[in-house]
Order: sequence, then structure tokens, then C-alpha cells
Amino acid sequence: MINSEKSTEARCPICELRMSEAMTVVSRHRTSTGTVVYARCECGRLSMWMEPLMVVKSAPGLAVMAGGLAR
Repeated sequence: MINSEKSTEARCPICELRMSEAMTVVSRHRTSTGTVVYARCECGRLSMWMEPLMVVKSAPGLAVMAGGLAR
């Protein structure tokens, strides 16, 4: 890759394959702050990253119940 080229996809530092094509998830573990993911590249390199827990807040005054909106 030429320095002036810009890649939007991460590549494995060992084999230079695109991570999205070369990675196979081997394990996921939930934690109190999110999910820890372990994935292996086709070249054998093991990577680990954290997917943070996302908190979704509902609109104020809106409650959802089975069957529809609460009244």
C-alpha cells in the first residue's frame, strides 16, 4: 500500500488481509461494561476487542407494553 492511499478498512498487520474478510469470531463474553470478542485471522493471529454496552433511553412519558402503548 502506498502511503498516499487511504484505506477505510482495517487490515491484519501480519498478512494484510482485510479484517472483515479474514476474521472468524471464536468467542464472545458478556461483561458488565459490554462484550469482549476474540477473533482469529486466517494467518493465525488472535485479536481481542471490546464492544461497549449501549444504553438506550426511551422518550419521556412513553411506555411500551405487550400489545401496544400504555394509556
